[in-house]
Amino acid sequence: MEQIHKRFSSEQVKQLLEGYLKGLMDRADIEEVLGINKTRFFALLKLYRHDPKGFTVNYNRRSPTRLSKPVEEQIRRELLLERSLVENRQLPIFSY
Repeated sequence: MEQIHKRFSSEQVKQLLEGYLKGLMDRADIEEVLGINKTRFFALLKLYRHDPKGFTVNYNRRSPTRLSKPVEEQIRRELLLERSLVENRQLPIFSY
């Protein structure tokens, strides 16, 4: 199942949580609509109660998506060295 921020906007989730807080909607119904479990529901509700105006379900990546070029190059060199050892017929390696 897709992640919640890909299926719903922050405003839609806010409306559902607001409906729950006002007693207009049942928790189980909201969980079913959002496709989440009880733990995730209460985590979202806690975030919403803490800061209703700043609440968002958008995902913000905290780390870069790729390795840096020097790290990538070092990994490539190490793999090539390992490959040369495995393919060397002079070394008595029977399995890898």
